[in-house]
Amino acid sequence: MPVETKFSSIWDEVFENPNNPITDDQIIIIEKDGEILTQGYIKSYSPPHLNRREFLLEETSAVKAFLESDKELPEDEKLLNVVKKEYYDTHTGINIKFLDTTKLIRYIQNNG
Repeated sequence: MPVETKFSSIWDEVFENPNNPITDDQIIIIEKDGEILTQGYIKSYSPPHLNRREFLLEETSAVKAFLESDKELPEDEKLLNVVKKEYYDTHTGINIKFLDTTKLIRYIQNNG
C-alpha cells in the first residue's frame, strides 16, 4: 500500500535518502513526455535546496549503445531491461527511470 513520504518531497526521498543512497553504478534514463532526453551513470546531482534539478551523467554514449543493442535481443538476454523505480514530476513531465545494472555489471566483468 502506498504511503505518504516522510521527506519534504519525493525528490528528497529518492536523492537525499541516507537509507537508500544513490550509488556510482546507478544508471538512469531521463525522459520528457515519453521521449528519451539522455541516459548514463549518475556522477552528481543538484542539492535539494535548489529549484533546478541538474545531473552530471557519465558514459552516456556507452549506455545509449547498450540500450540500443538491447532492443535487438530476446528479453532474457537484455542487459538493461529492468526498471527498479521511477521518479515522475507531474509539473514538468520529466520521468527518471532507475535501471537495474546487475546484468550489465556481470557482462562487463566477464567480458572486460
